[in-house]
Amino acid sequence: MKKALILLPLLFSVACSNIGPTTTSSEATEPVSEAAAEVTTTSPESENIVKILVPEPMGDAFEKIKENYAILEPGVDIQVSTAIDSEMGGKAVSGGYDILITDNSPAIEKAKSNGILDSSTEEILCADPLALVKAKGSQSSVSGFELVENCSQIAVAPSGTALGDATRQAFDYIGKWGYVNSVSMPSISDSTAIVNTVSSTPGSVGILFGSSAKRNADKLDTIAIAGEYIFPEQVTLKIIKANNSSSVTEPFMQYIQTKECVKIYEQSGYAEYVTNDLVY
Repeated sequence: MKKALILLPLLFSVACSNIGPTTTSSEATEPVSEAAAEVTTTSPESENIVKILVPEPMGDAFEKIKENYAILEPGVDIQVSTAIDSEMGGKAVSGGYDILITDNSPAIEKAKSNGILDSSTEEILCADPLALVKAKGSQSSVSGFELVENCSQIAVAPSGTALGDATRQAFDYIGKWGYVNSVSMPSISDSTAIVNTVSSTPGSVGILFGSSAKRNADKLDTIAIAGEYIFPEQVTLKIIKANNSSSVTEPFMQYIQTKECVKIYEQSGYAEYVTNDLVY
């Protein structure tokens, strides 16, 4: 009888000691389960983002496109970043975007060689035509590219720049480069200098890309846009998708190439591009 009484407390003690670890083990698994759930829920959110890098003059156009696309696909977050000419090269090769739009061909090639861009997705989005401009509200004896010899002060970008090279090619094509070069205004380093010089010099004219002319419409009037009869080899903006882009990138990339979006680009001074035939 005494042995039985001694055994009962011992059995009870062992039973209680077995209960503790079982409860602790159950509690320890709960935080692991919650962490796993968090990983599962955040991944789809990142897949609903499209990051796009565009030239600075296209910024306003893409804000409008972003608004329109939100109506069509409210669950997709379009994040637009812009870059000025001097920044585009560096940003293009740094990655961090799903879609790149630029006229900087060397930057595109370098980004492709670095494995950032998918070469098979490269397409022409639109053209950035040359524009002949004068000071806002001023009178000019020049009414078109062919009549530049009526002006003795012409602001052109230097050779070695996209704008400067395009300007020379255009005037070479119509046989006017010799005259333009002889009367080109000094100390012009870039498009900003052209805007400032022409807007403050009555009687002068300048050559800009259409997007720059549109962006500076408060200072300049556009006299004429160079169609294919002036400059067949227009400067074009390429659109290309990045490798490892989000799953919602492709539908958006197709959308921004539609006629609806091209009309928005035109409001920023760009032009529709059609293979072998430029439409302005």
